[in-house]
Amino acid sequence: MLLFVVHGYFREPVLKLAETMNGSLWHLVSGLLYFFLVWGIALAAKPLYLWLLRLSEKLKVKSFPFFVLFLLFYLYVGVYYIRQNLTRYPDRPLTAEKVINNGKVSPENESLTVVRFRLKGNPLMIHISGGFDYKSETEHLPLFVIDIDDVLWETMELPTSQENEWSHYEFCYDYPRSFINCIDEKALSFYLWNPNQGALQFRNFSIFAYY
Repeated sequence: MLLFVVHGYFREPVLKLAETMNGSLWHLVSGLLYFFLVWGIALAAKPLYLWLLRLSEKLKVKSFPFFVLFLLFYLYVGVYYIRQNLTRYPDRPLTAEKVINNGKVSPENESLTVVRFRLKGNPLMIHISGGFDYKSETEHLPLFVIDIDDVLWETMELPTSQENEWSHYEFCYDYPRSFINCIDEKALSFYLWNPNQGALQFRNFSIFAYY
């Protein structure tokens, strides 16, 4: 039972780790890592589960209402994630507050905000896609960042290009909101972050965000 309870929360991080690995051997290693990770957490959670059972017995809480509430909670979580899958292809566009189609990032620039959206309501899923052309002027390149205030921080590395030659970069990203987060009135920002003091020019920036 404990394996069933905990395994779902650790599936996505291990899958993301596996996606960064090349070769079937490393995929097998990530699968074994997932197995032992979940098994160890389940073993660690067992004393807590037994303590809660003893506590309910001391407080003379009948098991039926306790397990009914437990079942209702997991039904709520299940319905929530089913709704996320149903809204994976949304059709309500967000309105941009600020758009820079062409520009330049210098080594002196710490970051440059390209597009900012103001989120309305509390959508379960936000679909983000777009692309732009860029031309590197230094060996190091700024990072492309998708950010929601205090909720999301997703960095993407731009592929290395020939110096002073235009390259094209496209991205596609789905943000499934956790049921513990509220993103109403938060800013969804796209910017070029420059921790390595790189330099590049960009043009034809296009970003589509739907929820």
